[in-house]
Amino acid sequence: MVGPLAPIYTLIGADSAVHISEKIKDASIVLPKAILWAASINDSLGFVMIITFWFILGSVFEILETPTHYPFIQVFYNVTRSKAGTSIMTAIIIVNITSACISPVATVSRQTWSFAGDKGLPFSSFITHDGTTPLNAVLLAFAITTLLSLINIGSTVAFNAIGSLAVSAILGTYIISFVCLILRRLRK
Repeated sequence: MVGPLAPIYTLIGADSAVHISEKIKDASIVLPKAILWAASINDSLGFVMIITFWFILGSVFEILETPTHYPFIQVFYNVTRSKAGTSIMTAIIIVNITSACISPVATVSRQTWSFAGDKGLPFSSFITHDGTTPLNAVLLAFAITTLLSLINIGSTVAFNAIGSLAVSAILGTYIISFVCLILRRLRK
C-alpha cells in the first residue's frame, strides 16, 4: 500500500481547467483562484479522509483477502457491518469516480478537436465534421480509453506500466511548465 499511483489523478482536475481556459472570461484572474480554492478544499477533505480511513482500517490481511476483491468495499463493510450501508457507500464512490471522468474527457476531447481543426491529426476532417460540437473527439477519447483499458485483460503488468508512464509524463510536463515560469521570473 506504499506509493499508489491513484492519488496523482486528483491533480488532473485543475489541469483540465487550464486546458479549456480560453472559454473563461478574465481567465488570468478567475482560473488561478478557482484552482487554489478547489485544491485547498480537495486536499483538506482528502487528508481528513485518509486519516479516517487509516484509523478504521482494521486487519490488513483480512482486507486484502476479501471475497469482493475490492479492499475498500471490505473496509466499508467492516465499519458498517451492513450490506445496505456498504452498498450505499460503494455507490457514492462509483458516482464520484464516474463524475471525475468528465473533466479529463472534456479536456482531451477539446484539445483533440482544436488540434484536428488545425489539421494536426490524421482524419482531422472526420473529427471536426460539423465544426460546432466535438462529438467525434469525445467518441475518439472514449474509444482510445477503452482500448487502453483492455490491455489489463492480457497483462496487468503492461497496463500498470502504461499507467505509470502516463503519470510520469504528466508530472514531467508540470515540471517543464514550472521551470519555464521560474526562468521567466528570474530574467525579469
